[in-house]
Amino acid sequence: MRITPKLLELWNFGSWRHVKLVLENRGLVLIKGNTGSGKSTLAKALFWNLFGDIPERCGSDEVVNEKEGSNAAVRSVWAIDNDE
Repeated sequence: MRITPKLLELWNFGSWRHVKLVLENRGLVLIKGNTGSGKSTLAKALFWNLFGDIPERCGSDEVVNEKEGSNAAVRSVWAIDNDE
């Protein structure tokens, strides 16, 4: 059985006001970008979504986008492939 991410959506999280990533992969997900583009924020959002907490050594000011308001939300969608 293989579980793969299909969607990651963030609202008011880190530097993102709103972002929706649709992952149409069948294997490894690679996210690349310039320094300060929000790659680590995506990882923190996924951690928060999966475990209900922010990673160690990460302050809440790094999570909630105070410019947009105090409500942050993360949604993820996963697919289960039983063909293996």
